[in-house]
Amino acid sequence: MSAALHAYALALEPARRRVAEGEELGRLLAANTDPGQLHAFLIQWASLSLQLQEPIELFLGEASRRCAELGETKLALTLLYVALDAIDLYRLLAEDTRGLAQLWNGRRLPHLDMTSLLTQPSTQAIRNCHEQQRLLVIGASPWAQLAAVFELSTLLAAVADRTLAQAKRLLGDEARLGSLHSRTQPRCSQLLSKAMDECLAASVDRHSIMVEAGERSLELYGEFLLECSVAGFNLSSWQARRCATSSG
Repeated sequence: MSAALHAYALALEPARRRVAEGEELGRLLAANTDPGQLHAFLIQWASLSLQLQEPIELFLGEASRRCAELGETKLALTLLYVALDAIDLYRLLAEDTRGLAQLWNGRRLPHLDMTSLLTQPSTQAIRNCHEQQRLLVIGASPWAQLAAVFELSTLLAAVADRTLAQAKRLLGDEARLGSLHSRTQPRCSQLLSKAMDECLAASVDRHSIMVEAGERSLELYGEFLLECSVAGFNLSSWQARRCATSSG
């Protein structure tokens, strides 16, 4: 890790810790978590993450184009490689959503279908995340959009092992989460770290801009996790609420 990237990571550490060790993930990864609640959360996390991830490839492509216009040829090319990784993450999230929903349908109610999961209304946090990245791409510092993508990947890598272990403990080996497995792979971290290195090394003036973009991205992702948690609770409590309504 270069000195510039190390300084960036130190600046982002408090914001990263607030999300990775926050109440939402902490409650779901606790020893006494209900399997149904965890399962419902993972379904909503994967399906809503598809919406969150969907335009990232386009944002990265536009950021690459704008960097090329600014003479940042090497960084522009790196951003295109990062965009390819974003496409792969989207595919894995779709597979996770499908697999988790099929597992749910074999064990729990209500019956889920992919169409309903994938067409549920976009959340406010998702819209805010997209707007943040759109403004970064069209602004004076298009390369700063890289920080938003980098923080998402770094956060997922930080919580991946705990989440995978909890899913295996409560749901069994059938609960496969390829999107989280992918974030633990060295290739993924190396690609994004290289891009961040190049970007930060280009000018010391970029540090504060990248830190601000990264912190805001994490703040919005914390809000997104809360929305996934609420959606998961609504799904996991469906049967109890239905019984309560019927008895009333």
